[in-house]
Amino acid sequence: MPIAGQPMVRYVIEKLQHCPVVGRICLATSTDKSDDELARYCEQEGIVCIRGPLENVAARALIAAEHMGAQCFFRVNGDSPLLGSELLIEAWDIYRQNSPDLVTNIFPRTFPPGASVELIRTSAMQKAVASMIDPDDKEHVTKFFYRHSEQYHIENLLSNQAYGEIHLAVDCKEDFSVLSKVIARMNRPHWEYRLSETVNLLSEVGANG
Repeated sequence: MPIAGQPMVRYVIEKLQHCPVVGRICLATSTDKSDDELARYCEQEGIVCIRGPLENVAARALIAAEHMGAQCFFRVNGDSPLLGSELLIEAWDIYRQNSPDLVTNIFPRTFPPGASVELIRTSAMQKAVASMIDPDDKEHVTKFFYRHSEQYHIENLLSNQAYGEIHLAVDCKEDFSVLSKVIARMNRPHWEYRLSETVNLLSEVGANG
C-alpha cells in the first residue's frame, strides 16, 4: 500500500540503503503467486529478490543468505518501516566484538514490535534450519534459536528505557493509518529518524488523533 506516493516496503528498503553497516540488500519472499507483485516491484527497482517456500520462512531466509554469499545477515521484517537504523549499527558492533551466532533485541524483548533487530551468522542458520521440525519454528525463523538457546552463542541488545505498550509494526489497517500520520509529521528523510524520535512522533499522533 502507498504512503506519500511510495509503497510501504520502499521505506524499509530505503532505511537499509542508508544504513552504513548494511551491505547488499535482498528481499526474500515466497514463490506463491500472491507475492508476484513484490517480485515485480523488486525487478522494477533493481532490488535482488529471492523466492522460497511460503510455509518455511526460515528456509527462505537461509536460501537468500546463501544466494548473497553472506557470512552473516540482518533479518529485517517488511512490517517494520519505522525501525531505527541505529539499532542495526549497535547490533553490528556487538557482532564484531563478540562473534556470536545471533545478536538480537527480542530475547528478551526490550524494544517495541516494529523495532526488532536480528543479526544471524549464516552457518548457525544452516545448523538451525537442518534441525527444524516444528512448523512454528519454520514460520518464525529465529524461534528455534530461542527455544534452544543453550546450543547457540546469543548476544542481547538491551534497551535502557521502557517502551510500555508502544507498537510500531504494521499488522493491520489501523497500524497503517498511524504509520501514515507519523511519516506525514517527518520534516527530514525518514531514514534519519532515530527510534526515540519516532516514538515521540507516535506520541504526538496519539495525542492529536
